[in-house]
Amino acid sequence: MPRVASDLVELFRAKKLESVNVVEFGAGSLHKIKPLLNAMGMIRRFTAIDICGDHLQRACRTLAEEFPALEIEHIEGDFTKPLDMGAHGGTPLGFFPGSTIGNFAPDEAAAFLTSARQTLGPGSYMLVGVDTKKSEAILYRAYNDHQGLTARFNKNILERINRELGGQFNVDDFEHQAWYSRDHGRVEMHLCSQRRHRVRIQGYDFAFERGETIHTENSYKYHPHEFAALARRAGWRTCKGWLAEGGMFSAALLRCDA
Repeated sequence: MPRVASDLVELFRAKKLESVNVVEFGAGSLHKIKPLLNAMGMIRRFTAIDICGDHLQRACRTLAEEFPALEIEHIEGDFTKPLDMGAHGGTPLGFFPGSTIGNFAPDEAAAFLTSARQTLGPGSYMLVGVDTKKSEAILYRAYNDHQGLTARFNKNILERINRELGGQFNVDDFEHQAWYSRDHGRVEMHLCSQRRHRVRIQGYDFAFERGETIHTENSYKYHPHEFAALARRAGWRTCKGWLAEGGMFSAALLRCDA
């Protein structure tokens, strides 16, 4: 992110952009925006959008203590839908870091980018993090790490169902599995039942055979030219791209001309 931020400063200065308003979609804890705020003094306003209002308010208060001169606004809502941001002056810059775009199917990703373009408006920019296609061995190791971090993350959905919906899952009855689907260009995560059993959730019974899986998540990967084509479908053009060492990850700066 530091290299991306310094390049953005040079690019925006060359275009004589003196005031930038950043809008982070699915902002969460607001940790990822800090390198950008530290590097880009031209950012005057920051709007954080997330579905979890209480957590977002706390994160915004913490951010305000660290950046007291920054005008901060939070919006509790679905960041995948168009929002009326009002008129504040300055150039809008959408911010969608990490690789969350990969959790959408391609048509859904294009729909989100279209919605973001409508939210930000003509003349805006959008900085998007994108996980890249790489060797299947590397992807397998990343999603089947020896520490079991991804497995715990995957199984957490069962724990949440138990906690929030009164489910009766025995988490140990399921094994984490993840593999790369070359046909779909995505890593699929599953929870595989280790025995034949039933689970009751809010009065409903769900039967599982041994070896039956719950498909919990997809993570789509893109070559830079593939993501540029996807963005173009949504009305964006790619004006700059970055590749991490070894092509392990990429970021794209998109522009909405109309």
